[in-house]
Amino acid sequence: MKGLSYIQTYKEDELIKMFEKDGSFLRFCILSGTLTFMILAYHAVIKEPEEGVA
Repeated sequence: MKGLSYIQTYKEDELIKMFEKDGSFLRFCILSGTLTFMILAYHAVIKEPEEGVA
């Protein structure tokens, strides 16, 4: 969970309690992380068009 979080320092047990209290926040974090990964992966595979190629 630490590798997927944008929070640099936190207490893991408090974070889990926060997610248990507000499940929509957990879903938002999962969706946000997934979209961030997809955007980064998309930009990693995009190539600039070569000049002179029709």
